[in-house]
Amino acid sequence: MVGLLLVDVGEPYGTLLSDLARRHGFTTLQLDAKKLTDLRDTFSLCVIEVGKSEHDVVEDVGRLNELAPLAPVVILAENIEADGIVCVARMPAVDVIRVPSSADDVCARVFELFATLANEPMSYLVGHSPAMRQLRRAIAAVAPARSTVLITGETGTGKGVVARALDDALRWSDRPFVHFDCCALSPGLVESELFGHEKGSFTGASTRRSGRFEIAKDGAIFLDEIGELDIALQAKLLRVLADRAYERIGGTQTLSMRARIITATNRDLRVEVDEGRFRADLYFRLSVVHLHVPPLRSRLEDLPLLARAGAEKIARHLGRPTPTITPEFLECAKRYSWPGNVRELLNAIECIMVLGCGRMLDADHLEAIWANQAFFLGSKIPSRARAAAGRVAEAIALAQHDERSRITDEIERAGGNVARAARRLQMPRTTLLYRIRKYGLNHMIPRD
Repeated sequence: MVGLLLVDVGEPYGTLLSDLARRHGFTTLQLDAKKLTDLRDTFSLCVIEVGKSEHDVVEDVGRLNELAPLAPVVILAENIEADGIVCVARMPAVDVIRVPSSADDVCARVFELFATLANEPMSYLVGHSPAMRQLRRAIAAVAPARSTVLITGETGTGKGVVARALDDALRWSDRPFVHFDCCALSPGLVESELFGHEKGSFTGASTRRSGRFEIAKDGAIFLDEIGELDIALQAKLLRVLADRAYERIGGTQTLSMRARIITATNRDLRVEVDEGRFRADLYFRLSVVHLHVPPLRSRLEDLPLLARAGAEKIARHLGRPTPTITPEFLECAKRYSWPGNVRELLNAIECIMVLGCGRMLDADHLEAIWANQAFFLGSKIPSRARAAAGRVAEAIALAQHDERSRITDEIERAGGNVARAARRLQMPRTTLLYRIRKYGLNHMIPRD
């Protein structure tokens, strides 16, 4: 990977930035804007210097964002009037620096941002839509501040990914990141999990236990589904945020809370406050910085990138080749509202791959998934979906019939010896035993 891309960056900035990157073990690529036609590498940060007309600035920065859609961009603006500065400031960039200025100051400002991104902490925030560019810029700006952050968004949008990106952006590999789901346990257990407890503080407390705040130390704690937190626990969390202090259950020793708090919810906490289910004072403490993750339907231009990245990840997990995604699949997917957002898209891709529909993701496969899942019965499904579902079902039934026949033949040839048949079929013995039960072939195995 190339760490730093410099486009039309003149002296002395170009040399200083290249030297800084080299000393920290990163490579640098320097290009002329006129040669900005094909980029095959990925970058932690792109720096472009502009000092031309407003039209040229828009064209160069726009082309850079198309060629490196996942890379943050810093613009060095030279000899631009007030109107031009406004235009540049509106471009999709994480920072705009006016030059000429002190070379040391400019390079320090650029490299501080580069240092937070050099390990690609946000490369998994896939997409080049304006909403995702803005989100990545906000993460890069917020990460060093360690302020309390509230992440909102619908179910399946990737709020947990954003929380992890906030922590990763600081490259704190030696500091813990603690993830806790507030709706996973009963209120009593949630309190014990967060604050810890002393031995004998309640029935079953046979030893002292450290809570999540204590485990997080000076790292970060991510409280997912904070909107589900019981109203009594909200008051205790408020004290932690206000005083940065707490006690274990049954304890008297006051402990300090040093971790950064990141929270997430799919609820509208302002509505929850109005209806008395969430404390207003806690809401204002949590929303020092508010990051909103957009739903997939509002950034459908990101869908091709999300589908390809998801298919590659799922293929690695399943140990299968990455499937080809047809244009028809993408067109079909863009006509759907995706109420489950990115998670629903990835689940659909995994379902198609697990069902063994070949090495291609096509519109028929997607429509079959919609037709076969009760979750989508209330959705408007294309009329040809049922026929597609039938074709997929027939393909699965035929594959299972062929597999049953092969297993039957090999067991007969092996005289009922499962180990020998498994070697012939090139599958683990336990897998073959599972298939034997699945296809009702137990009668072929001699009983001792």
